[in-house]
Amino acid sequence: MKEESTVSARDLLLMAAAVHDVGPRTDLKYANTVEVMRQALHWAGLLHGEIEECFEGYDECPPVTRFYETLISMMPQSKPAEILFEGQGNWGGPGEPRASAHFTSCRLTEHGWSIANQLLERHPHYREDPYRKRPAG
Repeated sequence: MKEESTVSARDLLLMAAAVHDVGPRTDLKYANTVEVMRQALHWAGLLHGEIEECFEGYDECPPVTRFYETLISMMPQSKPAEILFEGQGNWGGPGEPRASAHFTSCRLTEHGWSIANQLLERHPHYREDPYRKRPAG
């Protein structure tokens, strides 16, 4: 599914977390960030070829970095009213590298869950297009 011009990376990430049921009551040790990222990149039409190889190889590349930085911007270092995700793991910091999405976890806050479900009401077709990882080989 190609990203609609009105659906931002932020909104795709919020909806991806809701579709994968990583809400405020999800135990963070079972809320792997990679599932949210994969889903959002898939909906944006970016999870193929070199970008998919980059992402699955734990590497940084511009589209993956843009989505990951968008997700991080919605975490607790934001202003309280803007916190839409909370996470666990090495999210980096000023001058410090962060771990790949494969090695961190995230979940929506109550506020994020509310916004994600409002977005899914406006864009219900996203519920019908979950990412399915292709078998290796």
